[in-house]
Amino acid sequence: MAALRRVNGLTQPALSALTGYSVTTIGHAETVRLWQSRDFWETTDGVLAADGALTRLYDAYRAEAGGLAEVPERPAARAPDVPGPAALTRMTLYWSDGTASTVYTSSFPVL
Repeated sequence: MAALRRVNGLTQPALSALTGYSVTTIGHAETVRLWQSRDFWETTDGVLAADGALTRLYDAYRAEAGGLAEVPERPAARAPDVPGPAALTRMTLYWSDGTASTVYTSSFPVL
């Protein structure tokens, strides 16, 4: 997931803002510290335009683990609702070489 996040030019906080899950939850998913819910993987899959790859990996993991009875679902922590703009219209990414790129909402999948 971290590789897909980086390919999409996103930081963990940016992915958190787009998915509604906390930065901590994103970090735990990337390090496999805590296994996340299917809802988390479906949402993240859509935001990262992974074409179902993350959800398929989740399903394969669950099947290998012997189904739902052996691996309990843990609800992923959602980021708290905070007042802010009605919608993200653009995001400016600052690269390590000193350049910047602005990405507009048309570049993000609609959830």
